[in-house]
Amino acid sequence: AVAAMEAADALSLDKSKFNILTTKAGAGFAHVHMRCNFGPFKDKRVRQAAALTIDRVGYVKGVMKGIGGVVGNDSVMDPYPAADKSVPQRKQDIAAAKALMKAAGVPNGFSVELSTWARDDINKYANLIKTSFAKIGIKVTLKIDGSDGGGAVYYTYNPYPSAKGKVFEYDNNSWLASNLGIVDWAGRGVPDQYLTREWKSTADWSAAQLWDDVLDAAIDEYIAAPNPAKQKVASKKIQERSLEMTPYILAYTSNLIYCARKGVTGFEVNSMGQIIANNVKLA
Repeated sequence: AVAAMEAADALSLDKSKFNILTTKAGAGFAHVHMRCNFGPFKDKRVRQAAALTIDRVGYVKGVMKGIGGVVGNDSVMDPYPAADKSVPQRKQDIAAAKALMKAAGVPNGFSVELSTWARDDINKYANLIKTSFAKIGIKVTLKIDGSDGGGAVYYTYNPYPSAKGKVFEYDNNSWLASNLGIVDWAGRGVPDQYLTREWKSTADWSAAQLWDDVLDAAIDEYIAAPNPAKQKVASKKIQERSLEMTPYILAYTSNLIYCARKGVTGFEVNSMGQIIANNVKLA
């Protein structure tokens, strides 16, 4: 059995010998942040424009082979049962993106570095961002930290933690001090930690550094909701405000792909990537 695979590798297996399995990883995998309080993405219209450049369906069907991920809508709420499905799905619209760039005063785009760390799936996603943004004149240079786990540059946690109202006006290609970056989140069974540690104004892992009272109130409402119906009401507010402010791009959320040889039963991987093997049997 193998607990983590890329879609192309999984699909190359002999299906007469292996079972290919998937588990939804919540809002796990790559969150693309755009700094909201400093730098070229400070205007929300630029962030909205950037998000409109991506062919989400094409990427999931092509690169992800239809099994590696689910099309995302730039909110951590979308993969969970509380999500309000009436919120419109963001789609690629280059004409609208160019209009937003013109309205924001940057019709010809700008240059920016995208910071992240080297891993096959992240590298592919970084190139998607680069080629997509180029359609509206945003010229992306990839700054990919090739050290083990990104520990040399990207995950140096500097500055750490972020603080509401305090602007760090520099980009050192680290996770929490970069104008544009990709961070890999593990799956979560519920969206609460993403909301409180990444999206709120007081979040200590807020790479986008969005300070928005409207979103904060919606998140507090969701966390305090006493039942699923009230969670859904709050989720809709979070989803709509996330699209309005666009501090992060979630073009897709990942499925964890794993496999087991025919005859192996009971092998499971949960949404956090943990192996559940207590019921494994070999025929």
